[in-house]
Amino acid sequence: MPSECPTLICRSLPSKKPRLKRPTLYDWYKENAGEKTAHGFRVALRSTIDRVRARPETFPKFEGNVRRCLFQRYPYAVLYEVTEAAIIVVAIMHLKRRPGYWISRRSPW
Repeated sequence: MPSECPTLICRSLPSKKPRLKRPTLYDWYKENAGEKTAHGFRVALRSTIDRVRARPETFPKFEGNVRRCLFQRYPYAVLYEVTEAAIIVVAIMHLKRRPGYWISRRSPW
């Protein structure tokens, strides 16, 4: 994997139900904890993604080839796979809720 800013791909599953707007974690924090906390979450997410992009191989393997990088302030982790061409974000996982929901998103290899 080249060290200069690798391609980042976010994988999600298509929804069977059409949605006008899917609420984000930012939206949830804004509604339930306020604008300041929501902004803090967004900053923490960007920081975590930046850490993954800078050193994708340094974070521990979580399950199979999926690696996990913890947020520094929120109870979330970025789950991702490293390939020759890209870093594939599999999920932004809450550390306590629905722990295995992301498993079907893993690459078959």
